[in-house]
Amino acid sequence: MVASTKQLAQHEIDALLSGLAEGRGEDAQRLNPQRVKRYDFRRPDKFSKDHLRVIQLVFDTFARLAGSVLSSLLRGQVQVRLTSVEQISYDEYIQQLPNPTAICLFSADPLPDRSILELNLPVLYAIIDRLLGGTGKRPQLQVFREATEIEHALARSAIVHMLRSYQEAWGNVVAMTPRLEDLVFNTSFIPSGVPGVVAAMAVLEMNIMGVTGTISTAIPYTVLEPVMANLNSQMWLAGPRRASRSEMKQPSQRLRDVALPVAGILGEAEVSLRDFLKLQSGNVIRLDTSPGQEIKVTAGGAAKYAALPGRVGNRLALQITKVVKDND
Repeated sequence: MVASTKQLAQHEIDALLSGLAEGRGEDAQRLNPQRVKRYDFRRPDKFSKDHLRVIQLVFDTFARLAGSVLSSLLRGQVQVRLTSVEQISYDEYIQQLPNPTAICLFSADPLPDRSILELNLPVLYAIIDRLLGGTGKRPQLQVFREATEIEHALARSAIVHMLRSYQEAWGNVVAMTPRLEDLVFNTSFIPSGVPGVVAAMAVLEMNIMGVTGTISTAIPYTVLEPVMANLNSQMWLAGPRRASRSEMKQPSQRLRDVALPVAGILGEAEVSLRDFLKLQSGNVIRLDTSPGQEIKVTAGGAAKYAALPGRVGNRLALQITKVVKDND
């Protein structure tokens, strides 16, 4: 190879620099910064714009449902508003969490792996204070202390209610059953995920009777990967699927298993307070029924039947003689 010994004149150098400045030539077009797109290999794009748009619709619905559920649970005004949805590295999400904070690890059967739901401590303790009968405006703690067993149980109960709203919000995309697996207050207790895993992060703002804070959630890509085909606008607009007959029967079947107190009222009597205070052992109170007469049977405190008292073997029993109607 013979090395070139030719040197460029000054006017040739100026012409080349001028061409680069004006963006002329094939090489200049290749180096045009407007054609360069930044790409972070640590945060690959797993979710498309359409995916993120549907996830935003899901969490808009979740915010509305969670606000309604918590307002009913806490008997006060609770507002939840979605502020942002984006994709982020799962490890980066964990690193940016405040410490301490309430971190809920939950699964969503049949989806694999686990997701995170994080609640700021002001929000969590406002919920706990309301559940304990307080105003919800709990004084700020100067030093964080571990939650007591009662506070821990109340927090888990409120989170379970929120996960039911989460389940309903995702109903148009996938039928899932969220299950709270663990509740911790230190980020060091969060199991690290696979390096480089991307997650969909949603941040919501919550206001509980004047106490404000944030809720955030991170759903790893591995959780949503089996249902990525459903994360499209057409699937969302198609609306929820129609429940099967077996699913429609489930609520009535569960109601049939509810315990209902049933009592037979042997008789009633009206006694003045003066006579009542004078009662002693051996005194007799005359009832408004007589032996052999039908008595009233109540279910849940309401009169439902007339019956005759008796025995079946060695156990007391009531034989239903008629059903009491509303106008009886």
